[in-house]
Amino acid sequence: VAPLSPKLPLTINLQSETLDASQWLKNVEIAIVENLAVIAQGDLDNLDLQLRGDVAPMGAARAKASVHVTEQGNKKVSEQVSKKKTVTVPIIAVAQLQNRSEILLEQFKLGASGNQLSAQGKIDLSEGLLAKLQLGFDNFQPASLLPNPVETMQGNVELNLAYSNDGSPIKVDARLDQIALGIDGERYTASGTIKNDAQQNIRISRINIRAGQNSVEADGILAPINAESFSTPENTMRWLGAASLNASMAFPDLQSLPIEATGAVNASLTLRPGQAAKIVASAEDFASNAIALDTMQLNAALHTDFLSDSNAQNQIKLQGYGLRGNGVSLDEVALLASGNAGTHQLVFSGDGEEQHFGLQLQGRYIHSQSKWQGSLQPTASISPPAQEGTKQAQRHAIHVQSEQAIKLNIPLNGSKLSVGAFCLSINEARLCSDGDSINNNGDPELVFRLAALDLEAFRALLPAGLLWQGMLEGSATVAYPAQQAPTMQLNLVGSAGTIKSAQKRTPLELDYESISLALNANQEKLQASVLVQREQQPLLQSALTLSGKQFQALSGQVSISALPLGLFAPFAPTLETLQGQVDAQLNIGGTTAAPQLDGTLDLLNGQVKVSNNALALEQIALHGQFTDASLALDGSFRADKGTGEIKGNIDFSKPVAGVITLSGKQLGIRAEPELGLIADLDLKATLQAQRLTIGGEVAIPEGKIELVTLPADAKKLSRDVSFVDPSGGKKTTAASELAIEAKVALALGPKLLLNGFDASATLAGQLELEQAAGKAPTGSGEIKILEGKYRGFGQRLEVRTGSLLFNGALAEPNIYLEAIRRAEDAIAGIRVTGPAVNPRVEPFSEPSMPDDQIIYRIITGR
Repeated sequence: VAPLSPKLPLTINLQSETLDASQWLKNVEIAIVENLAVIAQGDLDNLDLQLRGDVAPMGAARAKASVHVTEQGNKKVSEQVSKKKTVTVPIIAVAQLQNRSEILLEQFKLGASGNQLSAQGKIDLSEGLLAKLQLGFDNFQPASLLPNPVETMQGNVELNLAYSNDGSPIKVDARLDQIALGIDGERYTASGTIKNDAQQNIRISRINIRAGQNSVEADGILAPINAESFSTPENTMRWLGAASLNASMAFPDLQSLPIEATGAVNASLTLRPGQAAKIVASAEDFASNAIALDTMQLNAALHTDFLSDSNAQNQIKLQGYGLRGNGVSLDEVALLASGNAGTHQLVFSGDGEEQHFGLQLQGRYIHSQSKWQGSLQPTASISPPAQEGTKQAQRHAIHVQSEQAIKLNIPLNGSKLSVGAFCLSINEARLCSDGDSINNNGDPELVFRLAALDLEAFRALLPAGLLWQGMLEGSATVAYPAQQAPTMQLNLVGSAGTIKSAQKRTPLELDYESISLALNANQEKLQASVLVQREQQPLLQSALTLSGKQFQALSGQVSISALPLGLFAPFAPTLETLQGQVDAQLNIGGTTAAPQLDGTLDLLNGQVKVSNNALALEQIALHGQFTDASLALDGSFRADKGTGEIKGNIDFSKPVAGVITLSGKQLGIRAEPELGLIADLDLKATLQAQRLTIGGEVAIPEGKIELVTLPADAKKLSRDVSFVDPSGGKKTTAASELAIEAKVALALGPKLLLNGFDASATLAGQLELEQAAGKAPTGSGEIKILEGKYRGFGQRLEVRTGSLLFNGALAEPNIYLEAIRRAEDAIAGIRVTGPAVNPRVEPFSEPSMPDDQIIYRIITGR
């Protein structure tokens, strides 16, 4: 607009019957604006703006119009279908643009009374930022218009903010007037004021934020804020040192907040001019996606000018118990840091039954050079699981020890880190460096050398049952070219070795001749390659390149030849058997966010059996064809004497989706002597947006079920015994949860035999099994007893009729059973009715007779 005259008249009139942005923003849920009108009049210096329309909430029926044309003889008849009425909320905005830098918002309203957001105010950008805004929320429901977790908003906000380009202090006057938010069913409230006093200090008055039992409170005075307040670490500390502030955080119920954490956390901060800042924090039964902690206590006293005042004494003390997560399990952790800028030290220790970590750091901060100088000495010890036995565990433990303190020089201005010579011993291996040196190009570099690393030392880091025997050595170089990002080269080589995988039935040993790993990285590209050879042939060969912005572009190849699947058995401890041979030829492309694969993946002679499960799959032959981001599967298997097929397609684009079908005939399900079944199945599993839906049919036409007699001393649980969630109801990560739904038709009989607990019967029936996401499975249908015997009162009775009726929980069917004995000219028996968990048992006869005579006839047959 620079060449145009500021006074050039402008008139804009835009109208839209239905504005649906989702037509352009694919996969984005957004509200629809109907009857939109935008009017702009004036010139570039003074422009009046008006906006009006109706916003259709997400999920409301969208207005549509269509024309239907039909033929009646040679006459065409056109019919206009009327629009379907949509529930909408009005939107109104009236504003002025003045002097090309001032925005005057005279009126903004979204919604009507009882569900409305309103705003008015002024923003001036001519000499910095001057904002005066008033926001009002009248039970406003934003979640109905745009995707967000906020369900309702109530209250008022006033904000006056002034920031000048001349460097003068920021002026602020903000007020939260009984703000109330509804988020995920929880009520959040906020109140308080923040404003300048006569000396331009910022006064924080009664800031109070609450959510159920959780709260954050703050009250105090902060120093004026200007452009220099946070320009350097020293200035930031100096600004904090002038504050007088009390702040506290009490979260006794983290689970009620919209975060992936449970437990309780409390903290307080006290700032006083000229005194050390006091920080106190504690946690109890804390658990998040990354870590879990039984208890933790933190006490700290830190002077805000510790970077510039070498005499200021500071201390941090942390004590914790029961730390778990990311492969770490420590019974106790402790950290103690003390000293001043001129000399300080830090000691950390973590001790557990199988792990120990230690760290000692000491040094000084040189204020005139903005750098830290000191030394670091780490120690670590990790043992295999205790069930190996004490001596065995100690022999296979990893022990890391620094032979001397590692000297460090860390500039805070972003220049290169300097490291002194050091050697780390890893059991019998050594990782050493001569420290900083100059290469042939005149650039600084660090060279690391690894010698005699016994891979068996890493047994403690591998799953139980997996052992890697072999030696590894190599080197790494990190160079720092002038005016360029660092570069890195890594080369590791290993001699002949063996990988052992323990399985209950068939332990596996894989011998290889050599292994090598190479990695090269610079600012533009990262290249990595792996080669494992067996019998002078590549067993595994891979080359991968990451390039482009943030190393997002992918390219490479993977080749696998006759790799035993059983090597991965220790990663799936629930499997009793995992065998087969894997071959693959894959090309890799795309990006790290959306990788693409082209090629084949094959499994031959596969065997899979889950522990404590009667179904064992054998002779599995599975072929996978990768095309871009999809995988097509086609395969077959045997189960006893029956055969089955696996087919499907999986799309790995986000979100992952796919369909897999599993079918089979005469599949044997055996666990002698208790179980011997023949099953036909036709199942379909569909994965879509973190939801797995299973449907289809399962038929068990014949087989036997032998119920084992309980021991004589077995006790029956009282009906008032209930089982509770051992996790205590703690939340799990939403992203990691897979919602499973199922609807399967189960057909039983007519040759299904049941024996046990003094009964024998032939069963037949139909059940509709259903499971909603996160719920226990339910069933509806009837299982009939076609014929059978029941032992009661010391006699074998004939089951004349019997059935189990399901209409809800599978553990709570209703039973109807009649077991009889024919005695001369009468029938005597017992009838069992009602809920199977608490049935009613009563004698009956035909013709009718007293109970004592019925029981006599059952016992004697007379």
